[in-house]
Amino acid sequence: MKRSAILFIVLFCALGAMPLQGRAAASYQVTVIGPANSAAYDINRSGQIAGNLQNGSATSRAFYYDGIAVQDLGTLPGAAYSTAGGLNDYGIVVGNSGPTGVPGFSQGFLYANGILSNLSASPESMATKVNNAGIAVGMALVSNSLDPEGSFANHAASFYPGGLLDLTDGIGFPARVSEANDINDAGTAVGTVHDAYQFAEPMPFMYREGAMRYLGDGEHWYGAAFAINNHDQVAGRTYGLLENGGADTTRMQAAMYDNGRVRELGALREGGNSGAWDINDAGHVVGWTDTPAGASGFLYLNGEMRLLDSLIDPASGWTIHDAHAINAVDQIAATACRAGICQAVRLDPLAAVPEPVQRGMWGAGLVFLLARLGMPAGRRRPPPSRNIAA
Repeated sequence: MKRSAILFIVLFCALGAMPLQGRAAASYQVTVIGPANSAAYDINRSGQIAGNLQNGSATSRAFYYDGIAVQDLGTLPGAAYSTAGGLNDYGIVVGNSGPTGVPGFSQGFLYANGILSNLSASPESMATKVNNAGIAVGMALVSNSLDPEGSFANHAASFYPGGLLDLTDGIGFPARVSEANDINDAGTAVGTVHDAYQFAEPMPFMYREGAMRYLGDGEHWYGAAFAINNHDQVAGRTYGLLENGGADTTRMQAAMYDNGRVRELGALREGGNSGAWDINDAGHVVGWTDTPAGASGFLYLNGEMRLLDSLIDPASGWTIHDAHAINAVDQIAATACRAGICQAVRLDPLAAVPEPVQRGMWGAGLVFLLARLGMPAGRRRPPPSRNIAA
């Protein structure tokens, strides 16, 4: 065989061993949604977005992007600010609204059909997410039924027309505070529960069919659950352990909770922190991770965490500061910065996010190449006979 042919085969095989995604072009386009100093927090299947606008020097206002324009949702009567939490596929937005400068006393709201209304009669509440059945979850100030003194505590709650359900009541601990962070279409909720006297001990929970259970395992007991998909896969973060067995909240890793197992998703800087905010039904996760330049948004799929900055056109000038939500078609609600200005954006897939090519494709190519060079590549069938018409 000619030496040049041998070298060509070696190069061909070397290319086959390289991951193709490093050679892929940009797979996301940045679509600007909000003005300067805005942030995107949730996205539905239609690509509509809920988030916050910065109104003046310090006051925020919830917004809803309906696919055409950004709508300022205003505030509840007597309130000075509002902030959006979640959005469902029917354009229903939930969040909370309250007075500026007054600790606590915020009220959860629901926005539907152009009307902003109070979500609960509780003296204090907060709404984080809403499912497609219109059931919202969050937190409410309720009577602690296990406390003999009849004190009140902030408990994870679900809100439905005409009332609320305390998700923490009856779990067997007399002094707990908790918050629910997401709910799927089957009504399964996830969130975080704390010991009321040790706020550094947060633990992730799932509430399903009237019972609350912890999601951690023996190695990953402390953490937070922020999102759940319709397959009961959960995204959040885990915390490191202190020598005394408590939680080290200065060390956190993005995590996925799935059927009793906890998987750390890692970080993109050695010794860095990360956190996951959302997961779609395909198991794709978005969140933030430390980088040498600061916090950046990531996309995790097929066992790999990828910096979102690497999936957009570098000539655009954008950097993705945080990725807060991902929908069923892999559109991402994020906050991006350019020229010192940060604003709400939507990342729209230009094509499927590139994955490694199957090695079988390279094997087939190699067989073809060997045949072209006249080398034996296994027994070849004789060419079919041809009948040529006269």
